[in-house]
Amino acid sequence: MLIIFIVLIIILSPGKVKDITALISRSKDSKPLTLILERYLNNKPKSANIINAQDLPIFRSDKLKGAGMPITDFKNQNKL
Repeated sequence: MLIIFIVLIIILSPGKVKDITALISRSKDSKPLTLILERYLNNKPKSANIINAQDLPIFRSDKLKGAGMPITDFKNQNKL
């Protein structure tokens, strides 16, 4: 069984606030794997009649550092 937690961490530094997300996954009888990522979320895309939201998480730790994964949430769930 795989357990996944998503934690939002807010870093307060002088003059700015930065949101960082931690993705924590753990299988039974193993130690947890923690990935830190920075998310760019667009809840009001230009094609609002077709798309609900667009998300671009960029990994900031581990072997995936610097890799991004574009995610599109379509209004029509049958759209591929």
